[in-house]
Amino acid sequence: MMNDRVRGIRSFIITLYDQTFQVRGYFAVPVSVAAPFANRLFNEVLQERLQTVREPWYAIQPHYIPEKLVNRSPQPVGPTSLYSTPYEVEKEPPPRVTLHPDAHITYFTVRILDFQEEIFQGDYNVDDIFLAGAEYLARGWIEKGKMHMNEGPFYYKVDASPDEVRTAPRELFPPEALEVEGVFRLPELAKNRERIEFRKVKPKPLPERDLESFGNTETHGRGERKDNVVFMSAEVYRKLHKEIYLNPGVEDGGYLIGIPYRQPDSPEDEDNPNFRWGLEITDVIKVESAWGGPGLLLFTGDSWSKANRRRDREFRGQKLVGWFHTHLFKATDEFGLSGMDVDLHRRFLTKPWQVAVLLNVGLDGEREVRCFQRGPEGDLVECTFEVF
Repeated sequence: MMNDRVRGIRSFIITLYDQTFQVRGYFAVPVSVAAPFANRLFNEVLQERLQTVREPWYAIQPHYIPEKLVNRSPQPVGPTSLYSTPYEVEKEPPPRVTLHPDAHITYFTVRILDFQEEIFQGDYNVDDIFLAGAEYLARGWIEKGKMHMNEGPFYYKVDASPDEVRTAPRELFPPEALEVEGVFRLPELAKNRERIEFRKVKPKPLPERDLESFGNTETHGRGERKDNVVFMSAEVYRKLHKEIYLNPGVEDGGYLIGIPYRQPDSPEDEDNPNFRWGLEITDVIKVESAWGGPGLLLFTGDSWSKANRRRDREFRGQKLVGWFHTHLFKATDEFGLSGMDVDLHRRFLTKPWQVAVLLNVGLDGEREVRCFQRGPEGDLVECTFEVF
């Protein structure tokens, strides 16, 4: 189950305090640290939906003082452990950690969705989701000698952050988490070792092209036309809209091949906020060696390798400019890409001009082609596209 980030919130900060309210520990954690609580909701509250859900995901929204007094949902009862089970505080070793009296975030609204359908919503206090993690972090800090039991009672705060955090701190992993085949802890490096400095090689600027040179085009898709414009030929559009074979029973997809351009008035640096691009999608590569379900498509390492080899062989000089996949229901304005789709795109397709194309396939087999590009905050926003 994957999270859907609230706009602008990409991680949480857990801060530990001693009895004098001095900061003793500061931990940046990804939003997905709330996954144990979301999974517990499914196991204890939504059991009857487990057999029918197709693509479950969750959204977690923080609330700040003094929005309102929280009316906590009755289930599940009590805080949640790091294992998606009830956290029985009295059975856990010390120390005890209490929410800081001046904590800004006082409760969360947790929503569970299946595709675009909301199947659960409830309000929960900070302890319900974060107490187990905060106490585990404090315990580890004491074991390392960075805090001492006589400095308690201890307190904690949870704050939201716009910064991307892709891994949880080492201190948040129980030892059993490493007792899994294929998982291991990297050894600590000596502090006085010789260091090698790496500098990022500046890529060549994209070729420049006036977008008017594409000639007469027809606008398709939902959303609004952006300063950065996506183009595709009528042939590519026909493939996506009608011709390319798509499995009717499970999600399907592939990769987009094309040429990114820099607009004439744009700076060359792609990290510059004023950078403007135009993208021509020239062809599609159907995914191979992927695993699909009614609500899930997994691109494997093998499928990625095969796509790259085919691109090098058949599309020399062109780039991987995005990916496409299907959702097996009609398009709605309320639901486009899922939280899982957005997260995977942001992790693995990092160029500003790499896009995601969604094919909504109705029960009658009719397809709707939709396009998403990066917005100003880094999330994917729906945009129109041009067919020439």
